[in-house]
Amino acid sequence: MTGGLGMDSSMLFWTQVSAIGQAVGALATAAAVIVALWIALSERRPNIKLRAGLRLIIPGDGSPATDVVAFEIENRGMRTVRISGIGWQTGWTRRGPDWLRQQLALQNPNSYSPSLPFDLAPGQRLTVYVEPSSLGKTNIEFFTRKLPFQTMRKPANVRAVAHLVACKSVIVKVEKPLSEFLATGKIERGAARFNKRAAAA
Repeated sequence: MTGGLGMDSSMLFWTQVSAIGQAVGALATAAAVIVALWIALSERRPNIKLRAGLRLIIPGDGSPATDVVAFEIENRGMRTVRISGIGWQTGWTRRGPDWLRQQLALQNPNSYSPSLPFDLAPGQRLTVYVEPSSLGKTNIEFFTRKLPFQTMRKPANVRAVAHLVACKSVIVKVEKPLSEFLATGKIERGAARFNKRAAAA
């Protein structure tokens, strides 16, 4: 009787070990499937880096430098992405009073920018340029808001937008000097200052 009980206990122990091993194996298989699926989805998901700011173009032939607004778009993902357009978003919320509500606008690039739409391969970076004169004081009401109890208009949370085909648009905060220019129509430290210093040198 004692020997039979010992054998039964041994069989039960190894049965439990086997069951635990099968459970661990099943969990490992499920984890591997989840990781593989996550990697596949990550590779398919676009990863676009967008920056928007003021830049100087220096010809290098003695001609004066010029100011431009630059949308720098870089594809950090694993697949080619089509950029269909660029633009702006201002405001804070989708609903509410006019001074708070978001507004959207498309932007036309200048003549020496890549023609839209264009494809951006993995690792590729392109810059779309905009003439400051196409923005300036005529669009200050779009880029600013007159907040309650304020006498002066303030920058309206300006964001740059890159529109992607069949994907969610990329929206980022613009650099501070660009935000200030869009709110005032003036470029404080731009081509005029650079050219003046170059002429005095």
